[in-house]
Amino acid sequence: MGNPATLRPKPFTSEHQPKKRRGRKGIPNRKTVLQKWLTTKLSVRNPTTGEQQKGTVEDEIILALISKARRGDVAAIREILDTMYGKLSNVNFNLSREELEKLSDDELDALLARCNR
Repeated sequence: MGNPATLRPKPFTSEHQPKKRRGRKGIPNRKTVLQKWLTTKLSVRNPTTGEQQKGTVEDEIILALISKARRGDVAAIREILDTMYGKLSNVNFNLSREELEKLSDDELDALLARCNR
């Protein structure tokens, strides 16, 4: 190897470009794999008519969740309500009536925005 003080990099030309490597296909991430399996078609029993219908794995999972909620599973009920109507916020304001009356419209709007998150 030569003297490092006298070595200069090669000029940037098309000749000195690195060789193109084949792009490797990586391992699919969890979302991609889950999406593939959730959209897989299968036969699902309609809970209201009892007939077999075409659906997806996702449909079957949702029907199972609804079935658990109907049997009284509180976690399933909460999941369905949160999905349909959004999660309830736990915002507490300890303001007296006088303090509320002193707030400007902008401040009241900001408080309402915090409640509706």
